Amino acid sequence: MSYLENILVCIGVPFLLALLFVKGKQKEYLGFILCGMCCCLLAAYVTSFFMASYVLTH
Repeated sequence: MSYLENILVCIGVPFLLALLFVKGKQKEYLGFILCGMCCCLLAAYVTSFFMASYVLTH
């Protein structure tokens, strides 16, 4: 598990649980934070995939 995944689990899970209990603008704000964290994780995976494929071809 990479450091980015650890940060997502340690920070994202409490935010996800908080989504169950907050209402209104706070729920929207937490949702945007979680979406941003997931986008960063996805970008890290895509970048590492392309870097690995670049190393294998050169």
